[in-house]
Amino acid sequence: MRIRLAWVWLVCGLVSAARLGAGDAAPLRLVVNPWPASALNVEVARQLLERELGRKTSVVEADEQAQWELLAKGEAEAVLELWPSGHRAHWQRFVVERRAVVPGGPLGVRGQIGWFTTRATLERHPAAASWRGLGAGGGAEVFAKRRGERGRLLTGDPSWTQFDAEIIANLGLHLEVVPLGSEAALVAEVRRAAKAGEPVLFYFYTPHALFGELDLVMVELPRHDPDLWTKAGRGGAACAYPAEPLTKLFSAGLVEADPVATAFLRAMRYEASAQLEMLMALEKGSKPAEAAATWIANNEAVWRPWVGAARVVAEAAR
Repeated sequence: MRIRLAWVWLVCGLVSAARLGAGDAAPLRLVVNPWPASALNVEVARQLLERELGRKTSVVEADEQAQWELLAKGEAEAVLELWPSGHRAHWQRFVVERRAVVPGGPLGVRGQIGWFTTRATLERHPAAASWRGLGAGGGAEVFAKRRGERGRLLTGDPSWTQFDAEIIANLGLHLEVVPLGSEAALVAEVRRAAKAGEPVLFYFYTPHALFGELDLVMVELPRHDPDLWTKAGRGGAACAYPAEPLTKLFSAGLVEADPVATAFLRAMRYEASAQLEMLMALEKGSKPAEAAATWIANNEAVWRPWVGAARVVAEAAR
């Protein structure tokens, strides 16, 4: 009996160490942005935090502009997919000056924003392959809704960080930005146009499952210029978006109060192939929680070190 009790207390002690910051602690609030990969990142983190570390979690839905203030005010603890090139001003204000938001390290995925069209569109209208052919009287007109109007550059959620109006103005293109309200609406319109054989030009990003479904081509813009890009958002954007490593953000309060969860989230990292695997599952009808659970079940070698990093911190705090 003494041996059994000793074993029980040992197990309880290990569990308590692994669950540092859990118990009666308020749920760890993870931000979901309005695109599918963000929801998948959060589901993977949620399920592992709860199952492996006993850490309660909840979700806060916010666009990529509002999320900064939420983190700074302690109304959310973590953002798992930041596209950093569009947030220079936010970074300066919240990370550098106020120190209310803390860099969370790379997610491991490399993203690329750009303008896209279908290969079938370019076969019929080759001038649309480059910004050089999208001026007045050029290939832009094929994307107009009516003759004589500007061509439409479709986009999704109005809260997305984008500088296309600046790029259009600075390059003298005969285009206008047309938000459709959401990523789902944008994807539906691109699918419809592709099926109907209609020209379509749209702002989008990789990695995304749509590229496995449709034959899409990125339209050429002037080569990305890091120095010029510093003026993006202030009327100066006139080149392509950068290819960039996606990263994470934490509230300063999380780092101070919950080192175990912080260690887990810092260690969380996977490649674009992981996101694409889950995104394809969504396209086949899975919910984000289901897609994340399947990925977790099949990829323990990837996520087990994240949990290990958290348990090292928990053990050191005993």
